[in-house]
Amino acid sequence: VSRVELGWPAGLPDGGRHGFTPAHRARLEAALPGMAARIADALPDGSRRVLVLGFEELMYAPLRLAAELERTVPAEVRYSTTTRSPVLA
Repeated sequence: VSRVELGWPAGLPDGGRHGFTPAHRARLEAALPGMAARIADALPDGSRRVLVLGFEELMYAPLRLAAELERTVPAEVRYSTTTRSPVLA
């Protein structure tokens, strides 16, 4: 496991908990290629599979990052998320 500094744009929310406007989405879309490139550069040579894992309510940004990464690397990119909501029978 290695940590990659994404270069997340200052002031851009990391999720929709307090609102995510069309302007926020445009900023995210503009930043995605650079963030995906940083992840791609950090992958070991010959990587065949990559998992992007979102957690709790932070789902949209990791999903978009996974989609961008899929266009960037010659590996199988998968996306999954956890939940913070308890499940009751």
